[in-house]
Amino acid sequence: MVEASKPVIMLVPGMLLRAAHYRKVVELLRQQGYEVFILALATSADADINTALDMTDDHRALQEVLLPVLDQGKKVVIVAHSYGNLPASTAVIGHSTAERSARGLKGGVEALITVAGYAFPARGKSFMNDDNDPPIASWITVSDGILQLKDSSKSIMFNDLTDHEANEAWLLLFKQQTWKSMCAFPEYITADVTVPKTYVICEKDQIIPAPYQDVIVQYGKYDHVVRLPSGHIPFLSVPDKVLEVIVEVAAKI
Repeated sequence: MVEASKPVIMLVPGMLLRAAHYRKVVELLRQQGYEVFILALATSADADINTALDMTDDHRALQEVLLPVLDQGKKVVIVAHSYGNLPASTAVIGHSTAERSARGLKGGVEALITVAGYAFPARGKSFMNDDNDPPIASWITVSDGILQLKDSSKSIMFNDLTDHEANEAWLLLFKQQTWKSMCAFPEYITADVTVPKTYVICEKDQIIPAPYQDVIVQYGKYDHVVRLPSGHIPFLSVPDKVLEVIVEVAAKI
């Protein structure tokens, strides 16, 4: 049963990940009385994706879910994973509880939790902090504007799961992501987000290595850092630990 005194938890998934990849944590949160929403990325699909869709489309998709919740006067904690932190950060700016109150509006975003997420370090630059599209990793392919995973990515993404668990998670993935979603050069930086920010560093991550996550923490000006002994998707491997982080942040609201 949802407890009205608790903030709403809004999950923004990583590239190619479905709601099912977050099911363990969602169920644990709901057992504790939290209302939980999971965004569906506009830029992920199984087939026939519109290659013109980019990060701004994911931003709009999030706001279509977020703003009606805020307009009900509810307080929200956003939990953004991997790529999902890019559109999530844009959604937070201007919609904190303090910013909405100044405009005579109720509700607002109270906190951002970034789990092994990318962030923007400089205005007008990519998340790699330059003027170029990101390099194409060895475990992905990009053709005709569509990003797809190679088979080799399974052991990289799910390196802390059993073979059976990794196979199940692999089969659940969306098949396509627009390359344009990864090629954004916004005029804001993650440090512009004024709500309390927690970064969860995944120490066994082979997608975004932990040393690079340490760098993201610095230029994103995160207020609090938690380290988990997990790969890139702790929602699957250590859901109890992820729950602890979310509950700790939510308890301060």
